[in-house]
Amino acid sequence: MHSTRFLCVAAAPLAIAACSRPQPDVTPAMLSAIHVEVRLINGETTFVTRGSGYELVARSKRELAMIEPRLDREAASIARVFGDTATPAPLIVALREITAQGIGSYTLAAPVPSTIALPVVDVTVLDAKGREALEKRSGGERPEWALTRTNPTLPVLRAWMSARASTVTGKPATSTEVTGETSDLRVPGWSLPALEALSDDSAANAAVAAIAQHEDALYPLSQLLTMPSPEPMFADTRRGRGGAGEGGEGGDGGEGRGGRGGIGGIGGGRRGMGGMGRGGMGGYGRGGGSRGGRSSRGEEDHAAPLQGAALFDAEAAAAARYFVARGGDKLVGAVADAQMRGDALDQVFEKQLSMTTAQVEADWLAWVAGHEKK
Repeated sequence: MHSTRFLCVAAAPLAIAACSRPQPDVTPAMLSAIHVEVRLINGETTFVTRGSGYELVARSKRELAMIEPRLDREAASIARVFGDTATPAPLIVALREITAQGIGSYTLAAPVPSTIALPVVDVTVLDAKGREALEKRSGGERPEWALTRTNPTLPVLRAWMSARASTVTGKPATSTEVTGETSDLRVPGWSLPALEALSDDSAANAAVAAIAQHEDALYPLSQLLTMPSPEPMFADTRRGRGGAGEGGEGGDGGEGRGGRGGIGGIGGGRRGMGGMGRGGMGGYGRGGGSRGGRSSRGEEDHAAPLQGAALFDAEAAAAARYFVARGGDKLVGAVADAQMRGDALDQVFEKQLSMTTAQVEADWLAWVAGHEKK
């Protein structure tokens, strides 16, 4: 199960973006609060700490302190959502820290014993100088991805949810799904940013406030819950341009041309339906432009703060808050589990909320509208 992999930082923009969210400053109190075991692997000293559903391995206590609180929050979210008996499946999290000097080079994750049979998930973090160097290399621009796209522990969430899918379906995952390298297609795309939101109140609050200002750009809830997560792209948000993807004309938010649809996948000018062949809605699929005209604010050069993957993540985060408001944390888990089993959303909503899908859609929009700043 265990395999050690190299990471070429220069050739992995997604990996870098996934660890570019500023990590918390490590204080002496944080360091002293960690229960650490020192382990020697092939002459290299490593530091180990454990929590619910994970063993965390790093080359320094400081790295442990940067990631442990986030893992604890995410594990707690999974326990609340799927029930206390559904403690996240145990795995090993091996950290690699990238410094300013390490950007553009190969870096190994902290080593673990070869006898370990649990899945090993690699997580990358940047130190402060490394983040500064990365921003200079990218011209000071940060991709406007919400929540999971900048979450360094996204691979761990993927692995935990893949294990959940295996439990629900009774079928095993692939080797890359087990270690969080790739997304498990059995796992609903919305569930990852939803779980992230339930473990990060400030990010979730920001997501709810953001989508409340963009009601006309939202995916219908039933579509959001069933569509794949759009691929992240380095969008030029200054003019609402998403770059040409696989969707025909490219993504010009100002003209709202959209893509031609018809071919699977996510493109700059698609609705982000992933193979359902429904382009032509303007801008970056959704959010970059209005429904078939110019930008949603009527200004071609105005920034489009929510589009593509960022819109999807923000709306999924808000949907998690909506489900909790209507049925508690376990409603989030019930919907995700039902989808992994292949159940229809109508059945889920009728059982959990005594509402039809149409009623839930209307209630969802009313809930979003209630959070709009006046």
